[in-house]
Amino acid sequence: MSIRTRVALGAARNAPGTAVLLLLMTAVLSLGSFLLLGGSQRYLDAVEDGAASTFGDYGYQFGGGDDASRAVFEGGTDTGEFTAVVTAHGAIGSVDGGRATTGTVRELSGASRFGQVIQGRRPAAPGEVSLSTATA
Repeated sequence: MSIRTRVALGAARNAPGTAVLLLLMTAVLSLGSFLLLGGSQRYLDAVEDGAASTFGDYGYQFGGGDDASRAVFEGGTDTGEFTAVVTAHGAIGSVDGGRATTGTVRELSGASRFGQVIQGRRPAAPGEVSLSTATA
């Protein structure tokens, strides 16, 4: 038997209440850290979902206004490597004119990866739109 084991057993025999309390505290702290890590994962998932709904499920976001940047962006958009996104405030109305609302309108040069699709599918063809639950 090692010296550590003998010391631990001797301490447990001399103060059994303290040994039980130490064991209980260890269990509570272990459970607490487990719950904290699980909670932090839920937090990270929520942040990721929020970022995807705001910025889309894109790997990178670029911006630039000079001519060199513009040429790179246009070339990548033409080949489908990039998706150009124009964001503006606008109005959307029904075809029959019965309903209308205002809000953020995004026009994309390719397939949309914005938001979370709750029902249906993402727009894929020109002229198709996706609506937020608030707009719908």
